[in-house]
Amino acid sequence: WGEGSVYETLNMSKLWELPLVVIVENNNISQTTPSLLNRAGTIEGRVRGFNIDYISIISRDVWECRELTAPSIEKVRQKSGPLVIEFETDRLGSHSKGDDTRPLELIKKIKKNDWFWALQEKYPEQFHRILPMVQERIEKLAQEISSRPFSSWSGYEN
Repeated sequence: WGEGSVYETLNMSKLWELPLVVIVENNNISQTTPSLLNRAGTIEGRVRGFNIDYISIISRDVWECRELTAPSIEKVRQKSGPLVIEFETDRLGSHSKGDDTRPLELIKKIKKNDWFWALQEKYPEQFHRILPMVQERIEKLAQEISSRPFSSWSGYEN
């Protein structure tokens, strides 16, 4: 949320009333720096500065998230105009090898409260039936993308 491209996107999407939904996964840490130490203000404040609709979701329950976001997403579909949905979440892994400076106890707590495990516990039969299909689909997609040739730009000189 500190890059110019974010603000240009918010600005243009509002000026042109584009049907854009921006999903923000706010895990309150940037690489290794807590967001409180590197971002003045809030994401909501920045979004509201462009007069863009905003929703904050704190729930980890997938069904509740759907219920809370559905009316606003439908508004974007029907009337156009941008929407930013900020999900309060936790980052389970580090950004790169060895950069996670959080205490081990905090990481354990985050893993214990992760939505993935909560769904597995609440709906074990459906979870174990669906998970292999999802994993297979993701693997096929990853293989398909990996097999694509590199893109190139014609007329581009170094």
